[in-house]
Amino acid sequence: MEKYSSQIIPHNEVEMLKAADYIRKGKLVAFPTETVYGLGANALDSAAASLVFKTKERPMNDPLIVHVDSFESAMKLLDIDENLKEIYKMLTDKYWPGPLTIVAKANDDIVPSVITASTGFVGIRCPDNEIAQELIRRSGLPIAAPSANKFGHVSPTKPTHVLSDFAHNDVLIIDGGPCSFGIESTVAKLFQESPAKYLIHIFRKGGVSEESLNETIGGSELGKRTSIRVEARQQIAPNMSTKEALAEDAKPKEAPGMMLKHYSPRIDTFIIKCKPEKGLLKDAALIDFARIHEHTKDEVKWYKDLSEKGDVKEAIGNIYEYLRQAEASPGIKQILLINMNSQEVISKITLFKEHLDALYDRMLRAAAGRVI
Repeated sequence: MEKYSSQIIPHNEVEMLKAADYIRKGKLVAFPTETVYGLGANALDSAAASLVFKTKERPMNDPLIVHVDSFESAMKLLDIDENLKEIYKMLTDKYWPGPLTIVAKANDDIVPSVITASTGFVGIRCPDNEIAQELIRRSGLPIAAPSANKFGHVSPTKPTHVLSDFAHNDVLIIDGGPCSFGIESTVAKLFQESPAKYLIHIFRKGGVSEESLNETIGGSELGKRTSIRVEARQQIAPNMSTKEALAEDAKPKEAPGMMLKHYSPRIDTFIIKCKPEKGLLKDAALIDFARIHEHTKDEVKWYKDLSEKGDVKEAIGNIYEYLRQAEASPGIKQILLINMNSQEVISKITLFKEHLDALYDRMLRAAAGRVI
């Protein structure tokens, strides 16, 4: 039997004390959140944060999200004025604990520049998971934690996914079972656009929708002076090569999750615009939705449906697991993903349509923007 350097530990008091001690000593602990498993380190220790980058093989231009247990803990890490604090409080009152990461000006005296990728801004969230909250409390520290996978690979929603990517690294993995939501948080940057106006800039779509954010801030006087902008890279431009598009990923990022190629299996992956041609199906895995391509089930090597009943939240809970299953299946040479942005798919959605953009974003990045 193969020996692993990393290990999965059960969630109990003895092991949680050990995990908290790991964090305080500058070591790495993978822990569950409601979104995906995070690879955690002491957010106030630049050496510990650097170890996250090294272990994940993550480029230094991609900042880390810091996890805290309260609004008050977040404020200690920020340098923002009273109006921004008021907007920040509106958002945290509504969405924390939960899948919203808020990026704001960092307190440079406390937050290491390696965390912010030298941008001067830090993304913070409060996870809606008892184990994550307990680890933060027991360690007594904010915890920097990107997803607990090798950089660019499919995100982990189970402890075994983490072990698969970090088997030969020194990572303590807390077993919290499957993640309850299953894709990463919404990332929104909060800043002052002009003397009288404020902006919430959504860099990554996730568990909190643009519509919900508008409803939350719209009722107050300050909220009426706050606008929302969305940045979403939809696909490779027709006149841009894949090489050129991926070169964009090397530029400094204002927030995590902005790389075009991200959340990707280790074999070629594509989004299919319509009915797949027979030549594409040989040696392929097909990930479907609402049984739209079920008629091709016997023509592919491997077939899964994200949600036969058209539930987007169920699809979100399955997407990363199915991508990992597909890449590990013998004989698979390419993965074909249904186009979740098509009118045919949209017409089949029965539940949680507000999360469709976030799901499509992950699938598009898994395919590195390649639509065929």
